Amino acid sequence: MAWAPLIRSGAWAREAAGTEAGVGEVVVTTVNVLLGMVYYRS
Repeated sequence: MAWAPLIRSGAWAREAAGTEAGVGEVVVTTVNVLLGMVYYRS
């Protein structure tokens, strides 16, 4: 039972990393779209 909190914190860390990766993907996609629009207009 001593390592139940460790397992839980590990799952939490994985979840946080996954969320962070998702946010990063959205940011990269948004930047790419904006750059594409700027490039298309010029």
